[in-house]
Amino acid sequence: MKTKEGKPQKPLKVSTLPGLDIGPEQLIEQQKANQTLKRNQTYYTRRARERRLNIGDSVLLLIPTENNKLTLAWRGPYEVVERVGEVDYRIRVTSDKIRTYHIKVLKNYHQRKEQRIENDDESENISEPEVSKDGHRIEQVAAIAGVIDDRINENSEFEIDDD
Repeated sequence: MKTKEGKPQKPLKVSTLPGLDIGPEQLIEQQKANQTLKRNQTYYTRRARERRLNIGDSVLLLIPTENNKLTLAWRGPYEVVERVGEVDYRIRVTSDKIRTYHIKVLKNYHQRKEQRIENDDESENISEPEVSKDGHRIEQVAAIAGVIDDRINENSEFEIDDD
């Protein structure tokens, strides 16, 4: 707003700090911003969980792939050597290299236990298939398929119509 002389009108002094002139509009906007900030904080803290790693833990590291820097993949496991601050960890990447990473690119690694599938006969246990040097599974796939095929034949009854 301008006064009769054409000079801009000074805002009303609402601030308690000397030298800081805040008008009522700015004060209202600041209050709305604070309310929005508090609301967003409550939404975030509902599901946010603190993540911590211990020294000596095995972790996976989320890093870009060799072919495309925009594609990320979990690599590892690597060992946690030291905690730096609240959210950074030193990770042993190779036997002589230690690098610092943020917790957001790390996740705990849990060693997988060997799984065994037991047959009804309990005569043979089928573990995870062996892989040959060229990457193909060795004959256990055929054995598993044979067991499944035998069960289908035992449980199904077919009538053959002679026309």
